[in-house]
Amino acid sequence: MKKHLLILSIIASCIVGCQSTKEKEHQYIHTFFDTMTEFRCSDSTQNRVQLNFRYFGFNQEKKILEFHIPDSVKFAGFYSAYSNRISNAYYSSLNAKAGECVDSLFVTQGCNCDKVRELITAHYCNDPVFAGIFNTAFSSYYMNKTETEEYKDIIKSNKTCIGIDSLLQISFAYIDIAGYIPDRGFAFHFGCGAPPFAYKLENKVNFLIAGFCQEALNDPNLRKVHLQIIKSLSEKIEAEEGSMKNTDEICKKYEKELHRMLIEDGTLKKTLLEYYKTRKDIEPFEII
Repeated sequence: MKKHLLILSIIASCIVGCQSTKEKEHQYIHTFFDTMTEFRCSDSTQNRVQLNFRYFGFNQEKKILEFHIPDSVKFAGFYSAYSNRISNAYYSSLNAKAGECVDSLFVTQGCNCDKVRELITAHYCNDPVFAGIFNTAFSSYYMNKTETEEYKDIIKSNKTCIGIDSLLQISFAYIDIAGYIPDRGFAFHFGCGAPPFAYKLENKVNFLIAGFCQEALNDPNLRKVHLQIIKSLSEKIEAEEGSMKNTDEICKKYEKELHRMLIEDGTLKKTLLEYYKTRKDIEPFEII
């Protein structure tokens, strides 16, 4: 009996050891969808299933929505560090494909949630952009955590180099003047919006860098500075523009001024550098 068990364990070891890199990467994506998402029947008449992300809640201190991953979850550290960007990649893929085939995967006979999970997971394992973003993040997180129980076979990769000025420009994609309402004044976007990069394989690292910038904007001190700056800028625009005709042109015109004021203040640059300092070992890029 012991001999049989020994043989079986050797066979199992060989099977695991013979797994290709792609199979292992697919395994991690499977684990992500199994752990971080839930599928529920949303319309039984249409056999439609909906995907929801788990552990997503409101942070009272920062006043933002974010993931709260229990320590008991496998890969909890990685999910805490990267779930926001991976979920953004998921939604970006839906928009990029304009629902051509992904939407149909959520429709299955009998509203079968397990079947939908299987189809969606397989779809994203075979989506080279999503898999590239996911596996780049996964490798970056574990690159300096070699010989861990969770991920022993880390593939080393060279980090992308990027300047702080480039990070500032990427951050500005999430900071703009949204519009003007006569009764309420100017509206501003801060830390929201779509990634400033197309959903393409060559942008897989750029997606993660843009996500880094968006996360850094959640700093409470930076938000206070932004509120002070937009108050000052709103007063300046109203004083200079008078009747506020052609509000779209005015918004576009003063966005550059808004970005200039943020650079001049220095808090945005400081926030990006401080956020990077806490994550430099797990990011796929280096600041030069």
